[in-house]
Amino acid sequence: MRDLSERLNEWLEKKVSCACGHNHEIPIRRIVIERNALAEVATYVKEAGYTEVTLVADANTYAVAGEKLRALLEDGQVQVGTCVIRENGMGEVAADEDAIVQLMLD
Repeated sequence: MRDLSERLNEWLEKKVSCACGHNHEIPIRRIVIERNALAEVATYVKEAGYTEVTLVADANTYAVAGEKLRALLEDGQVQVGTCVIRENGMGEVAADEDAIVQLMLD
């Protein structure tokens, strides 16, 4: 997994000339794919200059990883807000207008 992270990281923060005539940027700073990667998030957040973040997840993702991530961030002295996106009328979690309004209100 670490090899994959290293190969992907070679592309980050690069500008790429495209056949469309525009230059495109990849603004992502780092990709970590490895066991216990959540443990690195607080350090990354602080290195990026953030002291406050909002975790956005559905209920399943929050239960599986969000609670642990929240604790790790708080242990790292990062203030954490949480928005658990509710299912829509069709029983799905979607990045739709309702979810955006919920996020903004939370």
